[in-house]
Amino acid sequence: MLFRREYNGCKTFSCVNCGNPDPALYSRSSRLGYAAWHCPECGAYPPELSNPPILALAEQIAQTRIPDVSPLIWCCAQPLFVKYGLTRSGSPRVQCIHCRKVHTLANPNTLSKQLQPLLDGLLAGISPVDLAAELTLSNKVFSERMAKLTCLLSTVMTRVEISALSQKVSPIVQTRSHVQVCRSGLSRAANKQAETHVWTLTSVDARTGYVYLISDNVLLSADNASCLEAGHYVPRVKEQGIDSEANVLSRAEKTYAKIMARTQFDELAYCHEKHGQIAKGALLRPVYAAHAHMQILYQQLANTSSVYLLLEHESFVRGAAITAFDTRVKNVTANLYYWHVAADIDADRVSEPQQKTLSWWNEKWFRTNSEREGQHYQIALGYLTPRVSQPPKNADSLFPSELDWNAVFWQDFDHWLPPSHAAKLSMERVRQWQTVYRYLHNIVWSKKPRLPIYKTMKPISVESLVALENTLSVALVADISSGSEK
Repeated sequence: MLFRREYNGCKTFSCVNCGNPDPALYSRSSRLGYAAWHCPECGAYPPELSNPPILALAEQIAQTRIPDVSPLIWCCAQPLFVKYGLTRSGSPRVQCIHCRKVHTLANPNTLSKQLQPLLDGLLAGISPVDLAAELTLSNKVFSERMAKLTCLLSTVMTRVEISALSQKVSPIVQTRSHVQVCRSGLSRAANKQAETHVWTLTSVDARTGYVYLISDNVLLSADNASCLEAGHYVPRVKEQGIDSEANVLSRAEKTYAKIMARTQFDELAYCHEKHGQIAKGALLRPVYAAHAHMQILYQQLANTSSVYLLLEHESFVRGAAITAFDTRVKNVTANLYYWHVAADIDADRVSEPQQKTLSWWNEKWFRTNSEREGQHYQIALGYLTPRVSQPPKNADSLFPSELDWNAVFWQDFDHWLPPSHAAKLSMERVRQWQTVYRYLHNIVWSKKPRLPIYKTMKPISVESLVALENTLSVALVADISSGSEK
């Protein structure tokens, strides 16, 4: 998958240099106490970034989130296939009519026998903690089947997204971070082992709750010394949260103060030192994980007519989003916002939006009220890209259903896979469970799938999912199955 190669440059909306990576436009500076690129047009000092850590994380996400499920399309310049019978075990085969090469597709029956018991067990209420034992599978067999299942489910979700996210769609996406725990793999004094805390970023559809993307700051293939040296996360004193602040505009002000108090804007200290190490792989700085996340999200949403990004109030998350979506921001098909939401305990609520200009970036913030199922809430929106001079009349429309789908998703996930158990699992296994749960949340456990699915797709049938993937992965001369059919 192709990604942007250079991540340094201006990240200021409306600046003529915004998103432009040409180093000739900038000058190096340490005026603010850290290595930065100075933009002479708007006066910004974006911290200097190393490109390799971002690219390594983005490639890692692409390999797991968007697997190369159709290697046979590369058998020649313009492959086109005809059915070519079955193997002795019943696997379907196809032959390219141009290069005559024969390809064997996945066997729906074989994979169904292996993987359907796992899916059935979870649907029957067996917890991830007990699944292997309930199915009497050895660790080796269970690991092999989990890898196959997560690859299949991730592939299916990718197919659904490609089909559903067309030019007729204008998604509203809520992006927030979450701290996931996993096993560190490191020996500790007195045989005690502190789990690793992983900075995790999630992007969820504000209308339906469909989870588009989960990514984190663990680089498992950590064999690039220069990449690690530049991007390694160095735990410091953990920053204090501001969720206890009841007023959302005051919460926004305190968040800006916290960001300004850092040695540089993107040096987030999200966990204590004892939780900031991992034996296999490496923890990279959250700023690099945010840029990698946004590169993938940009490609997922590339075919939509417009997109609204509600971003966690964090300067480097904004920087990552405006870098990835810079072209769409300039042509006004992408708008970026910060947001805070809190239960409203103030009996003297104001009916009109409150307006405030915050931070040295002079960003316009508006506080509005919302009522959901008898509960009152405050919403604070910071307008990062659209220029507004008057309080918005439709700010609440950016929250068409749940006010915080990320909170809903992670609360349910942590109940399904308790952190106390996740702390005993490798990060690879935790990611597998995240993929399985994302599929169940997105497609199976809601009253209807959160995005439209293919008509031939039976969400709880492994055999159906494999057959669908086989059909979509090749272009047949006869019996063509359109990828846009739902």
